[in-house]
Amino acid sequence: MSRLARGALCALLLSLSIPATASAAFGDRPLRMGMHGKDVRTLQTLLSKAGFVTTPDGYFGRRTRRSVGRWEADRDRTVNGAMSRADQLALRHEFKTPISGIGPQVGDAAAGTRLVVLRDETAGIAALEPEHSTLFPIAGPHDLGRNEANRFGGGRGHLGQDMFADCGTPVRAAQGGRVVFVGYQGAAGNYIVIHAAESGEDHVYMHLLHESRLAVGDRVETGQRIASVGRTGDADGCHLHFELWTEPGWYKGGDAYDPLPKLRQWDSWS
Repeated sequence: MSRLARGALCALLLSLSIPATASAAFGDRPLRMGMHGKDVRTLQTLLSKAGFVTTPDGYFGRRTRRSVGRWEADRDRTVNGAMSRADQLALRHEFKTPISGIGPQVGDAAAGTRLVVLRDETAGIAALEPEHSTLFPIAGPHDLGRNEANRFGGGRGHLGQDMFADCGTPVRAAQGGRVVFVGYQGAAGNYIVIHAAESGEDHVYMHLLHESRLAVGDRVETGQRIASVGRTGDADGCHLHFELWTEPGWYKGGDAYDPLPKLRQWDSWS
């Protein structure tokens, strides 16, 4: 075989063994600013599912870098705005829904050739747009309360519903809107109040695991991760205390009412 033929053969084998930039499978390469491809689109889709809403355009720009940084900080990982292979593996493992068809599948075709079949890496991932305007606020295994004391009233002037889940389970915005209160209180622990844009009601989230990174005036999207289930304040076990208040809002002249019927409804489709 001539030197020229050997060179051409090596180039062909190299092109078949290394995924092209735009077709690299999620997890095949580190991802950072300026890169593009299906793996970037998969990253953006998974970040949105994790509560860090990112447009799935396949380009790793400043907005994607900002979402990556928020994910890294929330998961107590090194914050650098880039996704190593280990980071990508950790993000994929957050979801039970498998990503089907990851990576190129190479099989034998005719003698002397290799056939590379590329599949859609986002197959099996739920659509980003919610089917409903509200979602259940706990994104993980949970219950809707364990006894009457967990319910509205509860024989003790209880103004919300206590729902138990493991500490660290993601808490998401049941409906998008604007943050109107955020802070810490002895009984409530870390808490957030969001004025829902569609209903005009206030949604209250209490006993959150960490001090919130959100600030008054911030806008959040429906389904965006806003916190984690915790047990701060006067809390007996890891749980989310959730309240609904009519307009004009939380301790602004509105009234708290039993959120359980709506929570059951939201839970049925979330």
